[in-house]
Amino acid sequence: MANLTVYENGLRLIYDYSNTIKGVSIQFCCLVGGKDEDDSNRGIAHLAEHMFFKGTNKRKSKEINLELDKRGVSTNASTSNEVTKFYATGMPEHAEIIFDIFSDCFFDSTYPKEELEKERNVVCSELEMYENDFQNKMANNGEIIGLQGTKYAYVLGGTVESVSKITTEDLLNFRNRFYTPDRLIISVCGSMPQEEVEELIKQYVLPKCSTEKKEPITYHLPIKEIDIKSRTLSTSKETDQLYAVINFRGINQSANDIEAFNLAETAFASTMTSRLFIKLREENGLVYAVSNFSSIYGESGTTGVFFIANEKNGDKVINLIKEAIDEVHEKGFTQEELDTAKNILVTNLYLSTQTITARATKNIIYLMYDNELFDIDKKVDKIRAVTLDEMNKTFNKYYDYKYTTMGLVSKENKGYLIKTFVNN
Repeated sequence: MANLTVYENGLRLIYDYSNTIKGVSIQFCCLVGGKDEDDSNRGIAHLAEHMFFKGTNKRKSKEINLELDKRGVSTNASTSNEVTKFYATGMPEHAEIIFDIFSDCFFDSTYPKEELEKERNVVCSELEMYENDFQNKMANNGEIIGLQGTKYAYVLGGTVESVSKITTEDLLNFRNRFYTPDRLIISVCGSMPQEEVEELIKQYVLPKCSTEKKEPITYHLPIKEIDIKSRTLSTSKETDQLYAVINFRGINQSANDIEAFNLAETAFASTMTSRLFIKLREENGLVYAVSNFSSIYGESGTTGVFFIANEKNGDKVINLIKEAIDEVHEKGFTQEELDTAKNILVTNLYLSTQTITARATKNIIYLMYDNELFDIDKKVDKIRAVTLDEMNKTFNKYYDYKYTTMGLVSKENKGYLIKTFVNN
């Protein structure tokens, strides 16, 4: 069972002891991401993540990497719309150097200009790569159009043009504004005593923090409804395939019906026995891929399905998806579908917590969105408690044609498809 310590300045420590693995996962999670950018600095959250290990007043980039590598410490980082996370996995006896370096980089990165120019090229190459990944482009279009009017309706990571304008001064201002203790969650899972972890916090983290009393930032929020009108965002690419995502009404991470929603999505489009997979692939052989599409955040979200099919079959696929949704609206799911979905979600939940890194991550997610620590038994009980009537009502609530948008990638503009879908 994990323990939570909240410091007066808003810093949170989650400690989760594991005696099954001799190792430790240490994660510095900052509640900042793409949603905190504006038109003057699109992509800065992602660029700041890339620059995390590139030098401080105390250490140069090569020193940072060598100090960690020679001890066998594995590190990585990631950026999302709401979170920037830095994580390391190593042996407990090397936890001190991890805390020392991570605290140094988090609070005292200098973003050297020569390192910035090199890393900017890396980030721009990454953005160009994603631009040519048609499935990723489809997902971006789906988010932009489905979340239009919110702070999530932008391509995560910005554009080559926007990233090229970001300076060292911009990065320093961004860090000083957002890399603060009230936004920082440190999650530790592994085989070392909690008092040792707390001592490392006291020695390496707190001296670099503001001592101002603050309440911790959380994403445990009511959803902000989006004023959605039927619309599409279509990108033309040289491809014979149609990449399409159909969005409906959004749900957020704190919603009371999140378990019923996850069950409905699983039964409808997440597995090889789901309604859509059987109808589109098994019965008609029309799609290469079909699954649910959900972008669920603290304040908002969008949900729906995506598919990849030959462009000439687009109209047929759209009509069959509409048919499948109408069938659930009219007759609902079956008890067998509910039971199957429950078993799938419960199994996935248990399997997703089998490593110390996964447990450290799961603890962060639940604290962010539920404002409480992860309790797997409590979560399983909530899943098991969902009734068939609740599942059906939740599907009808979110798969509502009044809230339909569509993101597309194809050779020709297929914007007319949304009219076909909504009006059929």
